[in-house]
Amino acid sequence: MSGRIFVSGAAGKVGRAVVEKLIAKGEPVRGGFRNPAAATAPRELHKVKFDFTDFASVESALDGVSGAFLISPPLDPDAPAKLTPFIKEAKKHNIHVVFISAFGANMNADGALAKVEKLLHDTAVTYTILRPNFFMDNFTEGWIAPSIKQQNSLFIPAGDGKTSFIAAHDIAAAVVSAFNRKLVGKTYDLTGSEALDHTEVAQLISTATGRTISYVDIPESALIEGAKAQGMPDGMIAYLADLYKAVRGGYCAAITHDLEDLINDQPIRFSTFAKAHKADW
Repeated sequence: MSGRIFVSGAAGKVGRAVVEKLIAKGEPVRGGFRNPAAATAPRELHKVKFDFTDFASVESALDGVSGAFLISPPLDPDAPAKLTPFIKEAKKHNIHVVFISAFGANMNADGALAKVEKLLHDTAVTYTILRPNFFMDNFTEGWIAPSIKQQNSLFIPAGDGKTSFIAAHDIAAAVVSAFNRKLVGKTYDLTGSEALDHTEVAQLISTATGRTISYVDIPESALIEGAKAQGMPDGMIAYLADLYKAVRGGYCAAITHDLEDLINDQPIRFSTFAKAHKADW
Protein backbone atom coordinates (compact mmCIF):
# COMPACT_ATOMS: atom_id res chain seq x y z
CA MET A 1 0.00 0.00 0.00
CA SER A 2 1.10 3.54 -0.58
CA GLY A 3 -0.42 6.85 0.40
CA ARG A 4 -2.93 7.64 3.06
CA ILE A 5 -6.05 5.51 3.62
CA PHE A 6 -9.26 7.22 4.72
CA VAL A 7 -11.47 5.26 7.14
CA SER A 8 -15.13 6.26 7.41
CA GLY A 9 -16.92 5.24 10.59
CA ALA A 10 -13.60 5.24 12.44
CA ALA A 11 -15.45 5.16 15.78
CA GLY A 12 -17.43 2.03 14.86
CA LYS A 13 -16.75 -1.65 15.49
CA VAL A 14 -15.10 -2.40 12.17
CA GLY A 15 -13.71 1.07 11.57
CA ARG A 16 -11.72 0.97 14.84
CA ALA A 17 -10.31 -2.43 13.95
CA VAL A 18 -9.36 -1.28 10.44
CA VAL A 19 -7.57 1.76 11.88
CA GLU A 20 -5.62 -0.41 14.33
CA LYS A 21 -4.53 -2.89 11.67
CA LEU A 22 -3.47 -0.22 9.19
CA ILE A 23 -1.48 1.64 11.85
CA ALA A 24 0.17 -1.63 12.91
CA LYS A 25 1.38 -2.01 9.32
CA GLY A 26 2.81 1.50 9.33
CA GLU A 27 0.21 2.88 6.94
CA PRO A 28 -0.68 6.58 7.31
CA VAL A 29 -4.38 6.64 8.19
CA ARG A 30 -6.99 9.37 8.20
CA GLY A 31 -10.11 8.62 10.27
CA GLY A 32 -13.52 10.25 9.91
CA PHE A 33 -15.49 11.32 13.00
CA ARG A 34 -18.53 13.53 13.58
CA ASN A 35 -16.65 15.20 16.42
CA PRO A 36 -12.89 14.60 16.08
CA ALA A 37 -12.03 16.61 19.20
CA ALA A 38 -14.08 14.28 21.40
CA ALA A 39 -13.03 11.04 19.69
CA THR A 40 -10.77 8.56 21.42
CA ALA A 41 -8.31 7.16 18.89
CA PRO A 42 -4.68 6.06 18.53
CA ARG A 43 -2.28 9.00 18.51
CA GLU A 44 -1.00 7.95 15.07
CA LEU A 45 -4.43 8.48 13.52
CA HIS A 46 -5.10 11.75 11.72
CA LYS A 47 -8.63 12.59 12.88
CA VAL A 48 -10.87 14.64 10.59
CA LYS A 49 -14.45 15.85 10.76
CA PHE A 50 -16.64 13.76 8.46
CA ASP A 51 -20.32 13.52 7.61
CA PHE A 52 -21.75 11.89 4.48
CA THR A 53 -24.32 14.69 4.23
CA ASP A 54 -21.66 17.42 4.33
CA PHE A 55 -19.96 17.35 0.93
CA ALA A 56 -17.19 19.71 2.02
CA SER A 57 -16.15 17.12 4.62
CA VAL A 58 -16.27 14.37 1.97
CA GLU A 59 -13.99 16.38 -0.33
CA SER A 60 -11.58 17.10 2.49
CA ALA A 61 -11.53 13.51 3.73
CA LEU A 62 -10.71 12.11 0.30
CA ASP A 63 -8.19 14.78 -0.68
CA GLY A 64 -4.86 13.12 -1.46
CA VAL A 65 -5.78 9.57 -0.40
CA SER A 66 -5.19 6.42 -2.45
CA GLY A 67 -7.71 4.23 -0.66
CA ALA A 68 -10.95 4.61 1.28
CA PHE A 69 -12.74 2.27 3.65
CA LEU A 70 -16.46 2.85 3.21
CA ILE A 71 -19.15 1.68 5.60
CA SER A 72 -22.74 2.85 5.64
CA PRO A 73 -24.32 4.41 8.73
CA PRO A 74 -25.87 1.42 10.55
CA LEU A 75 -29.38 0.27 9.62
CA ASP A 76 -29.83 3.28 7.33
CA PRO A 77 -32.43 2.83 4.56
CA ASP A 78 -31.21 6.11 3.02
CA ALA A 79 -27.66 4.83 2.55
CA PRO A 80 -27.67 4.92 -1.30
CA ALA A 81 -28.43 8.65 -1.41
CA LYS A 82 -26.01 9.46 1.42
CA LEU A 83 -23.10 7.48 -0.04
CA THR A 84 -23.52 8.63 -3.67
CA PRO A 85 -21.45 11.86 -3.34
CA PHE A 86 -18.65 9.91 -1.60
CA ILE A 87 -18.51 7.28 -4.35
CA LYS A 88 -18.54 9.86 -7.14
CA GLU A 89 -15.74 11.80 -5.45
CA ALA A 90 -13.71 8.60 -5.10
CA LYS A 91 -14.22 7.88 -8.80
CA LYS A 92 -13.10 11.41 -9.68
CA HIS A 93 -9.77 10.88 -7.90
CA ASN A 94 -9.26 7.18 -8.80
CA ILE A 95 -9.45 6.08 -5.16
CA HIS A 96 -9.73 2.38 -4.32
CA VAL A 97 -12.90 1.96 -2.23
CA VAL A 98 -13.32 -1.07 0.03
CA PHE A 99 -17.02 -1.18 0.86
CA ILE A 100 -18.57 -3.11 3.74
CA SER A 101 -21.92 -4.44 2.56
CA ALA A 102 -23.74 -7.32 4.31
CA PHE A 103 -24.05 -11.06 3.90
CA GLY A 104 -26.97 -11.77 1.57
CA ALA A 105 -27.35 -8.15 0.42
CA ASN A 106 -27.24 -9.36 -3.18
CA MET A 107 -30.40 -11.41 -2.57
CA ASN A 108 -32.57 -8.29 -2.28
CA ALA A 109 -32.11 -5.86 -5.17
CA ASP A 110 -34.38 -3.34 -3.43
CA GLY A 111 -32.29 -3.32 -0.25
CA ALA A 112 -30.21 -0.29 0.65
CA LEU A 113 -26.85 -2.05 0.54
CA ALA A 114 -27.63 -3.80 -2.74
CA LYS A 115 -28.33 -0.39 -4.23
CA VAL A 116 -24.98 0.88 -2.97
CA GLU A 117 -23.28 -2.15 -4.52
CA LYS A 118 -25.00 -1.37 -7.83
CA LEU A 119 -23.87 2.23 -7.54
CA LEU A 120 -20.26 1.08 -7.18
CA HIS A 121 -20.64 -1.02 -10.34
CA ASP A 122 -22.43 1.67 -12.33
CA THR A 123 -20.05 4.44 -11.30
CA ALA A 124 -17.10 2.27 -12.37
CA VAL A 125 -15.18 3.32 -9.28
CA THR A 126 -12.22 1.16 -8.28
CA TYR A 127 -13.85 -1.03 -5.62
CA THR A 128 -13.79 -4.18 -3.51
CA ILE A 129 -17.03 -5.33 -1.87
CA LEU A 130 -16.95 -7.31 1.38
CA ARG A 131 -20.20 -8.83 2.65
CA PRO A 132 -19.72 -9.91 6.28
CA ASN A 133 -22.33 -11.82 8.25
CA PHE A 134 -23.56 -10.62 11.68
CA PHE A 135 -20.72 -9.38 13.88
CA MET A 136 -19.71 -11.25 17.04
CA ASP A 137 -19.02 -7.79 18.43
CA ASN A 138 -22.76 -7.01 18.46
CA PHE A 139 -22.87 -9.02 21.68
CA THR A 140 -20.18 -6.94 23.41
CA GLU A 141 -21.35 -3.45 22.40
CA GLY A 142 -24.51 -1.98 20.96
CA TRP A 143 -28.14 -2.72 21.70
CA ILE A 144 -27.72 -6.43 22.64
CA ALA A 145 -24.97 -6.06 25.24
CA PRO A 146 -26.93 -4.35 28.06
CA SER A 147 -29.38 -7.24 28.48
CA ILE A 148 -26.46 -9.67 28.83
CA LYS A 149 -24.80 -7.50 31.48
CA GLN A 150 -27.92 -6.53 33.40
CA GLN A 151 -30.37 -9.42 32.88
CA ASN A 152 -28.16 -12.36 31.91
CA SER A 153 -30.30 -12.77 28.82
CA LEU A 154 -30.40 -12.34 25.05
CA PHE A 155 -33.77 -10.98 23.92
CA ILE A 156 -33.70 -11.51 20.15
CA PRO A 157 -36.36 -12.59 17.58
CA ALA A 158 -34.06 -15.10 15.88
CA GLY A 159 -36.02 -18.32 16.40
CA ASP A 160 -33.72 -21.33 16.06
CA GLY A 161 -32.01 -19.90 13.00
CA LYS A 162 -28.26 -20.27 12.82
CA THR A 163 -25.75 -17.55 11.93
CA SER A 164 -22.11 -17.87 10.85
CA PHE A 165 -20.96 -14.96 13.03
CA ILE A 166 -17.71 -13.14 12.22
CA ALA A 167 -15.49 -10.92 14.38
CA ALA A 168 -14.77 -7.30 13.47
CA HIS A 169 -11.09 -8.14 13.90
CA ASP A 170 -11.32 -10.62 11.02
CA ILE A 171 -13.33 -8.26 8.83
CA ALA A 172 -10.63 -5.62 9.33
CA ALA A 173 -7.95 -8.10 8.30
CA ALA A 174 -9.91 -8.73 5.09
CA VAL A 175 -10.11 -4.97 4.45
CA VAL A 176 -6.35 -4.56 4.79
CA SER A 177 -5.80 -7.54 2.47
CA ALA A 178 -8.13 -6.01 -0.12
CA PHE A 179 -6.07 -2.80 -0.10
CA ASN A 180 -2.74 -4.63 0.01
CA ARG A 181 -3.51 -7.02 -2.84
CA LYS A 182 -5.46 -4.45 -4.88
CA LEU A 183 -8.41 -6.79 -5.24
CA VAL A 184 -10.25 -4.54 -7.68
CA GLY A 185 -13.71 -5.49 -8.95
CA LYS A 186 -13.95 -8.41 -6.50
CA THR A 187 -16.75 -9.32 -4.10
CA TYR A 188 -16.33 -11.59 -1.07
CA ASP A 189 -18.89 -13.13 1.31
CA LEU A 190 -17.33 -13.23 4.77
CA THR A 191 -18.42 -15.66 7.48
CA GLY A 192 -17.05 -17.48 10.47
CA SER A 193 -16.19 -21.17 10.32
CA GLU A 194 -19.27 -22.34 12.26
CA ALA A 195 -22.98 -21.57 12.29
CA LEU A 196 -24.55 -21.11 15.73
CA ASP A 197 -28.08 -20.49 16.93
CA HIS A 198 -28.60 -18.04 19.77
CA THR A 199 -29.05 -20.78 22.36
CA GLU A 200 -25.52 -21.93 21.50
CA VAL A 201 -24.26 -18.34 21.64
CA ALA A 202 -25.77 -17.94 25.11
CA GLN A 203 -24.09 -21.17 26.22
CA LEU A 204 -20.69 -19.99 24.98
CA ILE A 205 -21.08 -16.66 26.75
CA SER A 206 -22.13 -18.55 29.89
CA THR A 207 -18.97 -20.65 29.75
CA ALA A 208 -16.79 -17.58 29.27
CA THR A 209 -18.37 -15.51 32.05
CA GLY A 210 -19.15 -18.22 34.58
CA ARG A 211 -22.77 -17.00 34.69
CA THR A 212 -25.90 -18.53 33.23
CA ILE A 213 -26.90 -16.54 30.16
CA SER A 214 -30.27 -17.41 28.60
CA TYR A 215 -31.61 -16.87 25.10
CA VAL A 216 -35.19 -15.60 24.99
CA ASP A 217 -36.78 -15.87 21.54
CA ILE A 218 -39.00 -12.80 21.54
CA PRO A 219 -41.64 -12.08 18.88
CA GLU A 220 -40.80 -9.55 16.19
CA SER A 221 -43.45 -7.23 17.62
CA ALA A 222 -41.51 -7.04 20.90
CA LEU A 223 -38.36 -6.03 19.02
CA ILE A 224 -40.28 -3.31 17.21
CA GLU A 225 -41.90 -2.00 20.39
CA GLY A 226 -38.60 -1.96 22.25
CA ALA A 227 -36.81 -0.18 19.42
CA LYS A 228 -39.57 2.46 19.27
CA ALA A 229 -39.30 2.98 23.02
CA GLN A 230 -35.58 3.68 22.56
CA GLY A 231 -36.39 6.30 19.92
CA MET A 232 -35.16 4.38 16.90
CA PRO A 233 -36.57 5.78 13.61
CA ASP A 234 -39.17 3.66 11.80
CA GLY A 235 -36.90 3.03 8.80
CA MET A 236 -34.15 1.66 11.01
CA ILE A 237 -36.63 -0.50 12.91
CA ALA A 238 -37.94 -2.04 9.69
CA TYR A 239 -34.35 -2.65 8.55
CA LEU A 240 -33.48 -4.41 11.83
CA ALA A 241 -36.65 -6.51 11.73
CA ASP A 242 -35.83 -7.66 8.20
CA LEU A 243 -32.37 -8.77 9.31
CA TYR A 244 -33.82 -11.10 11.91
CA LYS A 245 -36.39 -12.41 9.45
CA ALA A 246 -33.41 -13.55 7.41
CA VAL A 247 -31.93 -15.27 10.47
CA ARG A 248 -35.20 -17.05 11.27
CA GLY A 249 -35.47 -18.12 7.66
CA GLY A 250 -32.07 -19.81 7.76
CA TYR A 251 -30.45 -17.41 5.30
CA CYS A 252 -27.56 -16.49 7.59
CA ALA A 253 -26.29 -20.00 8.29
CA ALA A 254 -24.11 -20.52 5.21
CA ILE A 255 -20.35 -20.81 5.65
CA THR A 256 -17.88 -19.62 3.03
CA HIS A 257 -14.10 -19.78 2.78
CA ASP A 258 -13.64 -16.29 1.36
CA LEU A 259 -12.14 -14.97 4.59
CA GLU A 260 -9.46 -17.68 4.68
CA ASP A 261 -8.62 -16.88 1.07
CA LEU A 262 -8.24 -13.20 1.90
CA ILE A 263 -6.25 -13.37 5.13
CA ASN A 264 -4.61 -16.82 4.85
CA ASP A 265 -5.84 -17.72 8.31
CA GLN A 266 -8.85 -19.27 10.04
CA PRO A 267 -11.69 -17.10 11.39
CA ILE A 268 -11.89 -16.56 15.12
CA ARG A 269 -14.36 -19.02 16.69
CA PHE A 270 -17.09 -17.64 18.94
CA SER A 271 -15.76 -19.56 21.95
CA THR A 272 -12.37 -17.83 21.55
CA PHE A 273 -14.02 -14.45 21.04
CA ALA A 274 -16.18 -14.90 24.17
CA LYS A 275 -13.20 -15.80 26.34
CA ALA A 276 -11.25 -12.79 25.07
CA HIS A 277 -14.17 -10.44 25.75
CA LYS A 278 -15.59 -11.82 29.01
CA ALA A 279 -14.73 -8.56 30.79
CA ASP A 280 -17.20 -6.77 28.49
CA TRP A 281 -20.05 -8.74 30.08
